Amino acid sequence: MKELPDAMKKIRKLRVLLFSAAVFVSILLNSVPASARVVRNRITRSYTSKYKSSPESIRIAFIGLCIVFIIFLILMGYKTVRWIMDRSGVGSNKKKYGKKYAYKLKSPKDISEKAAKKIQKNDPAFSVTEFLLFAENTTKRIVMASSRHDTEFLKETECSTLFEKHHRLLREGNILSAQDDIKSISADIMTITEYYTHNKTEEITVYLKCSVSRNSVQTKLDTPCDIVLTFKRKIGTKSSSFTDGICASCGADISPDLSRCPQCGGIAKFNTNGWELSDFDDLTY
Repeated sequence: MKELPDAMKKIRKLRVLLFSAAVFVSILLNSVPASARVVRNRITRSYTSKYKSSPESIRIAFIGLCIVFIIFLILMGYKTVRWIMDRSGVGSNKKKYGKKYAYKLKSPKDISEKAAKKIQKNDPAFSVTEFLLFAENTTKRIVMASSRHDTEFLKETECSTLFEKHHRLLREGNILSAQDDIKSISADIMTITEYYTHNKTEEITVYLKCSVSRNSVQTKLDTPCDIVLTFKRKIGTKSSSFTDGICASCGADISPDLSRCPQCGGIAKFNTNGWELSDFDDLTY
């Protein structure tokens, strides 16, 4: 059975705490009549008849206090859950990335520096600046290959699961970054939003807010496009500089933003420092 993430464990503990508090309050409410009689007798012995309180008024006051206490618990529970869910996406457990539309509802947090410090414990040469540039160039290669329906390059670049998903989206035409009128794409914002480790692997998610330039006069130029990439690799892999690509056919140097050799059309091979592209999401739709 898979281990639950820390956030889920804390949420379950919070639910147990709130349930226990609700049971406690219910028991108190059921015992109100007896408690009211005890309080009434004490008040009768201590004060004159002018300051006597009826059991009904005591019961109402006690219920009011219980309601206030319940509201307080609900608010505290809500704030605690929000705090847990809003924490930066840095943890020691694997988190499955699948709720891509969460980025449409709320701007993702930038945890680039925090993630870099964690990665550098096992990989001192890791550079967050170079990695984000690598992520942008990977995005450019994927988008341009998608727009040309270059499934051969995509199959060589993506893991098998991602390629099947991407290939299906291409067939359905349900991915905006694959339209055939795309001229170029560039990232205006690049941030690391999630970093998790699981067993011997580490996983990192990058959010890019891009501008897409198009050739067609029928589409708006500089169309915004939000893309999320997820990479994974073995923990402890040592980084080196992300160099230009090399053509698998003729051996020529290739710019890191190109998917194929401009001379012979061969597929470009790049140094990825062990990072494998495991997920790609176009958030524009």
